[in-house]
Amino acid sequence: MKNMVTNTRLVFQITLYFILFILFFVFGGCNDGTSEKKNGESSILFESVTVIDAKFGERQNLNVLISGNKIIKVSDRPIENSSNCKVINGKGKYLIPGLWDAHVHITFTPGLEQAMFPLFLGNGITSIRDTGGLITEVLPWKEKSLQEPNSSPRLFIAGPLLDGHPNVYDGSPGRPEISVDLSSEKEAIEMVNYLASSGVDLIKSYEMLSPEMFMT
Repeated sequence: MKNMVTNTRLVFQITLYFILFILFFVFGGCNDGTSEKKNGESSILFESVTVIDAKFGERQNLNVLISGNKIIKVSDRPIENSSNCKVINGKGKYLIPGLWDAHVHITFTPGLEQAMFPLFLGNGITSIRDTGGLITEVLPWKEKSLQEPNSSPRLFIAGPLLDGHPNVYDGSPGRPEISVDLSSEKEAIEMVNYLASSGVDLIKSYEMLSPEMFMT
C-alpha cells in the first residue's frame, strides 16, 4: 500500500496543476479555521475523499494534503496537520486531476466570452488552449488568466488562424473574424514574428495557406 501511495503522489505531481474539488457546495465540510501560512502558502487537508487517480482509477477514503499548488502527501492513514490548516471533509465527494480542453475559441461567439472561464472551471477544466482568435481579443483573456489564477483556467493562445487567400474565417455571416489573410511568404514571416512578440503560446496555420508559406 505504501508503494501505491507513493506512486499516486508522483502521478498527481506530474499531471495536476491544481486540485478541483467536485461537489455542489465545495466548502460545506470545512471548519472555520484560517489557512495555515507556511512560506507564504496556504495548506488544505482533504479527509476521507474519493480520488480519481489517473493511474489507478477510483480510490476511496484517502487523505490529501496540499500546500499552495503542490500535493504534499496522499495517504489512506490520518495525516498530521497544523491547527490552522483548513480541513475539508471529503466523505462522499471527489478529487480529480484538472482536465484540459485543447480546442477552444473564446471569442468565436460574441457575448459568450464572460461566461467561458466559469463554465470551464465549473466542469473541472483547469487548462484550455484557444486555437484561433484575433490577438487583440484573446490576449486580454490570457492576461486575466495570469492575473487571476484562482478564478481562471490556465489559458494558452495561438492568436489568429494564419490563412491564405481568401481566408475562411473572414468575418462574413456565419464565419467570425478569427483569421488573417496572408498573400506572401514575407507576410507570413512578419505575422509569425508579430504574434511571437505579442506573447502567443503556439501558431496555428489554416487550410488556405499555401505549401510555400507553410514551409517558411
